[in-house]
Amino acid sequence: MTGKIWIAPPVSHAAVEAGSGFRVVDDVRAGMDLGSQSALDAWLKPDLAKEVASLTIPGVDDVVLRIAEAIRDEARILIFGDYDCDGVTSTSILVSALRAAHASPEQVLWSLPTRSDGYGLQETYLGELIVTAPDLIIAVDCGSNDRAVIEQLLAAGIDVVVIDHHQINEDVSDLVPVANPQRDDDEQARYIVGAGMAWLVVRKLADAGAVPAEVPDGLLDLAAIGTIGDVGKLLGYNRALVIAGGKKLRECKRLGLKTLTRMMNLDPIDLNAEAVSFRLVPKLNAPGRIYIADIVVDLLLTTSWDEAEVLAKQVLDADESRRLAMDEAQARLLARYDDETLIESVLICEDQAMSHGIAGPLASRLVERYRRPVVVLAGQGEELSGSARSIGDWDIAGALYGMPEGMLLRRGGHSKAAGLAVERSGLEAFRMAMIAAFAESGIAVPLPAEMEASAYVDDDPLTLPVAQELDKLGPFGSGNPRPTLQWNGVRASNVEPIGKDGNTLRMFLTRGTNRLLGVMFRAGDAGVISNVHDGDLVDVLIQLTIERFKGQKQLKMFIRDIRPSV
Repeated sequence: MTGKIWIAPPVSHAAVEAGSGFRVVDDVRAGMDLGSQSALDAWLKPDLAKEVASLTIPGVDDVVLRIAEAIRDEARILIFGDYDCDGVTSTSILVSALRAAHASPEQVLWSLPTRSDGYGLQETYLGELIVTAPDLIIAVDCGSNDRAVIEQLLAAGIDVVVIDHHQINEDVSDLVPVANPQRDDDEQARYIVGAGMAWLVVRKLADAGAVPAEVPDGLLDLAAIGTIGDVGKLLGYNRALVIAGGKKLRECKRLGLKTLTRMMNLDPIDLNAEAVSFRLVPKLNAPGRIYIADIVVDLLLTTSWDEAEVLAKQVLDADESRRLAMDEAQARLLARYDDETLIESVLICEDQAMSHGIAGPLASRLVERYRRPVVVLAGQGEELSGSARSIGDWDIAGALYGMPEGMLLRRGGHSKAAGLAVERSGLEAFRMAMIAAFAESGIAVPLPAEMEASAYVDDDPLTLPVAQELDKLGPFGSGNPRPTLQWNGVRASNVEPIGKDGNTLRMFLTRGTNRLLGVMFRAGDAGVISNVHDGDLVDVLIQLTIERFKGQKQLKMFIRDIRPSV
C-alpha cells in the first residue's frame, strides 16, 4: 500500500548460545551477531573506559595539553560553539568543566553564532572575538575549515584550538591543534559528534589532573543528548557514552533539564534514546532555529530555580513557534510541488517567508516525501542560506565542496546533512550544477524507501517480557534501530482512524493466541487508511515498546507498514 520495499529478516529460528527463552528475541540477537554469551555481554554492558582508551584520534592530546596550560595559567578562555543541539551541549560541557577547574571561573566565557550570520568562525564574528580579548578560543563543533578567521585570530595574538567532527576540506591542523575524528582511520571513530568529542577532551583533562576527577561523570547526560541529537551512530564509543549518559539523564539532577521535562510532562525515568531524539532534542534545537540558542546553554548551566523556570518556558515557546513555522512553510512548498512529475532529481527550493532555522528539518521532511536530495533556502535579500539533506549514499557535503569556485558563499557539514549560502543571482547556476553532480552518482530517483525486518513473529507470543528482552538491545537510534518484526497473515479488526486530523490508524491484530492493539502514525499520508478494513488478512511490520501508565509497565505495538497478505 505504501510502496515501501520490505527486506526480509536475515535469520529465522537460529540456534544461539545465549538463549533468552523467546525465539523471536533469539532471532533478533542472531541477526545482530550476538548469539554467543561473550558477544551478548559485551553489547549489553559496554565499558566506557575501555572505549575511551581505544580511541586514537589525532590532535586530541595536543588540544588537551593547550587547554590544560590555559587552565594552569589562569588564562581568559572563550568557548565558541554552534546553535544546534550538539553545539549547545558541547559548549555546556566545556564551560562546566573549565569553570570547575579554573581559579577564576568568570574568566571562562562562551559565545554562539546565529543562523542568520552563519555557522562556524565567520568574518562576521571576528571583531567581537578580538574585542573580547581571550587568551585562548576553543572552537567546538566547528572550526575545522575556518582557516581565514583562525589566521586573523592568531595574528591578533589569540590562540585557537579546535574540537570538531565535521568533514575537513580546508585543514587547519598546520595552524592550531585540531581534535577531529574525521582525521582518524577508524570508521567508528568518525561517527563521534561534537558533544562526544567535548566530553572526551574533558575526560582526558581529568586524567591529566587539569580538571577535577568527578567532573566528566557529571557531564555524561549532556554528552548523551548531543550524540543522540546529532544522530551519531550508536556503536562503540557512542553507544557506551549514551548508555552511561542515559543513566544520568534518568536521574535528572541537572536543574534546567529537570524543569524542562516537568513542563513537558515527561518523566525523566522515560528518557531512553528515542524519547531524547523525538521529544527532548527538538525542544533544545528550537531556540537556535527561531531566536538565538544562548537560552539553551543558560538553561543547561543554571543553578537557579527561578531562572530555570523562565528559560524552560522560553524554550517551549520557541518550540511552539518552530512547529507552526514548519507547518506553514511545508504547506507553501507542498502546494508549489503538488505535481511530483515536475520535480527535478535534486529539489532546490526557496521560500522568502521562511525562517532560516527551519530549513534543515523542512528539507528532511521533503526528502522523506519526494525520496531525493533536497536543498531548502531562505532569505529576502541577495543572499540565500539554508540546509541540504541527502538520500542513499550520496555525499551532499562533498557535492557542495565540489561546486565551482565562487559559486557558494559558505558551505559545510556531513555526507547526509549540510549548510550553505548562495547569492540569489547564482541560484539557477547552482541548481544546474547540483543536478549534474547528482547525475554522476548514477542513483535513480525517487529512491524507494526500504524497511528491514529483524525477525518473523509467526505464532510466537508477543508479551511484555518479550518487549523487555528486546529493549535490552538498546539504546536504539542511528546504527542500531529498534528491532522491526514481520508478522504475516494477521487479521485486522476494529479498524478506525483517530487523532485530530484522522491521520493515525488504530486496529487490533490477531493471529493464534496473539491479539494486540496497534497504532500506525501518518497512515493517511501513506495511503493506508482507505485500504484496510475489518476482517482483512494483512502482513505487518511492527515494533514493540514499553510505556508506563500509573506506574505500571504496558506493552505497546507500533505498526510501521502494512500490506495485504499473500
